[in-house]
Amino acid sequence: MRILIVDDDPVTRQAMLVLMEQFGECQTVENGSQAVAAFSKALDDRALFDLITIDINVPKMGGIEVLTKIRATEKENNIPGGMQAIIMMVTNCSDRNYINACLVAGCDHYVLQPIDAGVLERKIERISGRTSKAVSPPHPPAPVVALTTTDVPTPVALTTGDASPPKDAPAGSMASAAQDAATRKIAQGNLKGLRVLIIDDLASMRRIIRHIFLRDGNCQDIKEADDGDKALALIQSDPILFDLIICDWGMPRMKGVDLLRMIREDERLKDIPFIMVTCESDDTKMVEAAEIGVNGYIIKPFGTKTLMDKVIQVLVQKRKPSRFDTHLQQAMIHLESLELDKAMKEVKAAKTIWPDSSRTYYVAGLVFEAQKEYQKAKQVYSKAIELSPKFLRAHERLSSIYVLLGEPDKATEHLKRAVEISPHNINLQMELGQKLLEKGDVEAARIIFQDARSLATLEAAHISRKIGDIFMNHGWFDDALTAFEDAADLLPGDPNIHNQMGIVYRKLNEWDKALECYRWSLELAPDDENIHFNIGLVYMEQKKKYLAEDHFRKALELYPEFHEAAAMIKRIEMG
Repeated sequence: MRILIVDDDPVTRQAMLVLMEQFGECQTVENGSQAVAAFSKALDDRALFDLITIDINVPKMGGIEVLTKIRATEKENNIPGGMQAIIMMVTNCSDRNYINACLVAGCDHYVLQPIDAGVLERKIERISGRTSKAVSPPHPPAPVVALTTTDVPTPVALTTGDASPPKDAPAGSMASAAQDAATRKIAQGNLKGLRVLIIDDLASMRRIIRHIFLRDGNCQDIKEADDGDKALALIQSDPILFDLIICDWGMPRMKGVDLLRMIREDERLKDIPFIMVTCESDDTKMVEAAEIGVNGYIIKPFGTKTLMDKVIQVLVQKRKPSRFDTHLQQAMIHLESLELDKAMKEVKAAKTIWPDSSRTYYVAGLVFEAQKEYQKAKQVYSKAIELSPKFLRAHERLSSIYVLLGEPDKATEHLKRAVEISPHNINLQMELGQKLLEKGDVEAARIIFQDARSLATLEAAHISRKIGDIFMNHGWFDDALTAFEDAADLLPGDPNIHNQMGIVYRKLNEWDKALECYRWSLELAPDDENIHFNIGLVYMEQKKKYLAEDHFRKALELYPEFHEAAAMIKRIEMG
């Protein structure tokens, strides 16, 4: 049974596809002109559709007009009644005039939204008893005037949309993977026990994917998040919580690609298999995700088989990586052991498989860095960026190389590019802010630090405190105090924050405020030798040597090897 689904709403198309695919081969289109063109192409190919579902309000040609044109085309080409498509109109409008118009135009069924899955399945079961139309009609169809196939989209319901390297490169096809014993073992186990995280801002899409995993994968341990930031907090709370992440690309607060970057940059999380889901078949996006480290890529709408095949493929490839990935993995192992000649040999072997992979040039750069051949490292990192302009790690490494080569402006330029690529990466923003301060661009640094602080959630106090440290170390004490005060508001019971505020006030020669901060710190941590030492320094500045000596001695008592405290006591004793 061949089915054409016509609907402009991606979620409805996806839901209809998951429901319909159990009855036969499905193709989806999103507007009326595509529907008419798809029908014309099926006619030319002599593989007619058995069933067509049409949303009555599709763009570029209304549903009733689509229905009328399809029926007219069937008549023009002498398609017998028994071979004509069964057409089902889908709408949220129950107006009798609409229903009559559809019936007059030639529809067979009329379904109201929201669709009752059980009712629809029973209708399809009755319809599916009819003979398939994948046969030649009695008379070859004449070309249909004014109908074109140029806007017929690829039947994406049957494709996975992975960003693939050349045929001899490491993508690994499902055709060969299906023969692998590991594939059969996973398939036979029905993925039971797999711990899955589904991330999509649309609750309906999460329900559809959950339904597929429950029904076809027998997975019971499934969690959901409606955006990347919530998903990241959930994953970071327990790095071994998930075996697989299914994530939508386009979400309002943190996009899927930004979440992927942050996961791949975290040593605890970087190996979690990650499948990206998107509405767009965009080669640039696919390459970007591939370079960051996505394991699979699926285009919406997708069928159950597409999703399950992709999950199995990703899990098998994790257990049995391609030759290309194996060479790069071995290169990293040799690099960590400082076996640099062996590492470069593996890089060269990977390059013979996939010559234009930016990952190959990136790993080569790491090897050259370890060999202290910084000019060569600069060249290969630059080549990696030329091949993949949004290769975040290559920009980071190139920034570090330019620092070593004494070119701070170029280092900052690549760090800025890295922040543009990964705007939710707080660590990158902190590093960029520090470099801007070093260059004297204080206002730009303030903006970057504000952005970093606005992104911080779980570690907001830590980020504010770190910003305060950076400003303090560069002599911008007012900014440092603002940051420390923010941290103290978030963590009022942290003595270290109040201690740092005391240090800033001491550098500003505001002795009373410094003492107030130190005393507050001392109430929270009475046995902290550093706080006692800092109080002693304030009393020394105020010429109150006897009070200073008491605190220096207390610091030395708490930490007998506190040489600075011993030196200050000796200085006081010598007058």
